[in-house]
Amino acid sequence: MSALPIEPTGVITTDDQGFEDYFGFGGGSKWYFPDRKQYISFSKMNEGQRKKFQQATNRDVRFNRRTDDAILRGDPAADRHALILAAVTGWYLLRRNPQTQQVEEIVFSPTDLQNWLNVANPQFVDDLEKAIRKANPWLMDEATVADIDKQIIELQEMKADLQKREAGN
Repeated sequence: MSALPIEPTGVITTDDQGFEDYFGFGGGSKWYFPDRKQYISFSKMNEGQRKKFQQATNRDVRFNRRTDDAILRGDPAADRHALILAAVTGWYLLRRNPQTQQVEEIVFSPTDLQNWLNVANPQFVDDLEKAIRKANPWLMDEATVADIDKQIIELQEMKADLQKREAGN
């Protein structure tokens, strides 16, 4: 079932006004590090990126017919990294060269992104993941009300801790 009828010739006659191009989806966003100078660029994922992410996070369910046990193994770390690898498109990131002590820009590559994920501050990775999820609302379809309630409790605890620290200063 087609959304719009096409003229018998297969050609749609229209002018450019009001025309939508449905082959270009996405848009870029930046997540900034605390220095507000360095950042990671990521995209609102298109279907190809979503497919890549979902294929990387697909897990088998195994059933034992004798015992009727089911095994479903999740890997939140692999899922988090798969999401970041699927969505990140670039960065502006600097590093001090240990030999020369010169500050050098790191050219973005998927390999360097994977390397960064393995040595990065976990808080930065969590914050980047949250920014990517926020830019891709379809990812929230996987969250349950219980998941969101748990996040709210975690945020309230973080807020209380921060308020205590700020009150101590």
